[in-house]
Formats: sequence, C-alpha cells, structure tokens
Amino acid sequence: MLNRLAGDWLRALIAMALGAVALLYRAEALHAQAGPPTFKTSHAFRCRFGKGAQTSWYEDEPEIYADEFGKDNVVTYYALDRKKGRARILGNEGAGDVLLATRPTGLNLIEYTDSGNMIFTTIFAFPNAAGEFKAVMSRHLLFPQGPFFSQYTGVCTSVEL
Repeated sequence: MLNRLAGDWLRALIAMALGAVALLYRAEALHAQAGPPTFKTSHAFRCRFGKGAQTSWYEDEPEIYADEFGKDNVVTYYALDRKKGRARILGNEGAGDVLLATRPTGLNLIEYTDSGNMIFTTIFAFPNAAGEFKAVMSRHLLFPQGPFFSQYTGVCTSVEL
C-alpha cells in the first residue's frame, strides 16, 4: 500500500514538472513572436510625442501640470540591435547611444544623458488601426533646485533609413 502511494505521488510530481516545463516553453515561444513582422524586423522607428505631464519637485510638495512635448516632437530610434541590446537616438538635442531591451510587450529604450539623468521610452509591440505603435517617454531629471520628471504619449512608425 505504501509503495503504491509513493508511486502515485511520484507520478503526480513528474506530471507537474512536465507541465511547468511546457508552460515555460510556451512563454518563451510567445516572447519570440511578440508583435507583427514589421515590428520584429524593423531597424528604425520614428516617434512623434505630444500630450503629457511634467512635475517639478523643488519644494516639499510636487507641482504637476499638463504639457506638450514641444514643437520638435520627433525622436528617431535607429540601428536597433536586439541581440546586443543597443540602439541609437536622434532628437532635438543631437544623437547618442541607448540601451535596448526587447520584451514581449515591446521595445524599451534607456538613455543616459551627459549629466547622469535617465530617459525611458517604451514602444509597444502591437499597432493601432493606422499601423502606428503606441509609445510613452518618461524623463527622470535632477536639476540643482530638485527633481523634475515628465511623461509623454506618442506613436511610432517603422521607417527605413
């Protein structure tokens, strides 16, 4: 009787382990398939940012207000190398290198400014009805008077450069 119970327990444990392996395999397969072909193979995206919010935290309480990204609202990410985790950025402040993390939800780009601040951009993997990819940019800055941060919404299109 004891041997039979031990055998049943062992079979159940093996079945759970195989189920866990199957789930991990499925998750990895979904990760590899994130986004449509143009998203997965594009080496450049041109992004237009618009509505957002800015916060200055120079006193005890932060001041939050609605904002627009600016008249030069275009940022281009190019030379996307998903395997090496690198890309380039071209914006109104010039060009530079950024880190690139490819996830099932999209592309995440991390820029370190010359002053040590960080800017994060996510380009989401699935397009809207117009074929554009939704994006969000968050800037985390520290000025001498205190923290300043902002977040803007936008859309990106795959481009050939």
